[in-house]
This record gives sequence, structure tokens and C-alpha cells, in this order.
Amino acid sequence: MYSSVAAAKLTPRQQQVLESLLTGRSKKEIAFALHISPHTVHNHVKAVYQAFGVSSRGELLARCLGAVARADPPAAPAADRPAQTELAEQLQTILQSAPDRILQVDREGVIHFINNTITGYSPEQLIGRSIFEYTPSEDHARMRQALEAVFTDGTEQEYVVRGRGHDGAMRRYHSRLSPVMQDGRIVRAIITAREADDASALAH
Repeated sequence: MYSSVAAAKLTPRQQQVLESLLTGRSKKEIAFALHISPHTVHNHVKAVYQAFGVSSRGELLARCLGAVARADPPAAPAADRPAQTELAEQLQTILQSAPDRILQVDREGVIHFINNTITGYSPEQLIGRSIFEYTPSEDHARMRQALEAVFTDGTEQEYVVRGRGHDGAMRRYHSRLSPVMQDGRIVRAIITAREADDASALAH
């Protein structure tokens, strides 16, 4: 779970790297934005992963999404709850302003979280709906194959699919799928989608 304890382990620079990771920036983009070397970025990313007990950006996103969903977890010590709530609110702001569309889905493609809306729908209306409802049927076989590979092999997958942008127009999206582990098994997948013209930004 994302907590103030994990955040306390990060230096100010690592907190900047964390925010950049959540908003979809690649390591190269982070290095450019923060005026540091790619090697230094790699070390900071490793430290962020260690602080949160994760091994991939997908798992990191999953932890942070969990914090947004449980801003005041009952199991948290009372003294720690205000800090967790503040951090969850910060994460919510970061995720909402991210250029990528970030979703958490199950094996069937049912949406459990989405950070940005699809034109004509609120996030609440999309929760519990299938990603296949918002993409052309000719893309479904490729999407299902990628989802199955994530849940079966635990490997990251990528594909380009068409979907509606914020203006309602159909666009091509480069999507990366990452597994979310819990108790040694894959329980969800994180989909990070960006318009194909900006697909290079999805690179690690």
C-alpha cells in the first residue's frame, strides 16, 4: 500500500522522479526535465521501486491507484491517516493531469480505475465497463491476446489500438500493459495509453 512511510524514504529528487513516472515520462524525458544523467535517473527509479516494494512501473501505478481508492485505510494508525490522505490527494492530482490514459483492468478487460475520462462519460460511468466497448471490434483480438499474455506469463505487452480522444475523435493509441502482482499471483493489469504520435514517451 502507498503510505507516508514509503514516501518518507524518498529524497526530494526521488519524489520528483516518482511524479514523473506516474505522469508517463520515460527515463530519457525525466533526465532532460531534471537536468540529470540517464544513469542517475536509473538509480533514482530503482530507489523509488525499492521504497514501494515494487519491480515495475505497472506495480508502482497499482500501489498508487490503491492509495487513491483508499485515502483513509482503516488499518492505518490514526496518526498516519492525515498524511496518507494528503498523499492520496496529491497522487489523484498527478494522475488526473497525466498526459497518458491510465487504466487498471482485470483479465476480462473490465475497468476498475481510469484517470481520464472518455468523451461523453464520467470516470464513475466507466468503472465496471469493458475496454472492448470503446475500441473497434477489429482491434479486439490483438487486445485480448496481449491481456492473456500479461495474466499468463507476467510479461509486459504493447499494442496500438484505436480509441476516442478527449475531443471525441478516433485516434491511434500506443498502449503498454503491465502485470499487477498480489500474493505471488497476477490479479490485475495496468494499461498506460498515449496517442501514437507521442508513443516514444512510453519508452522506459
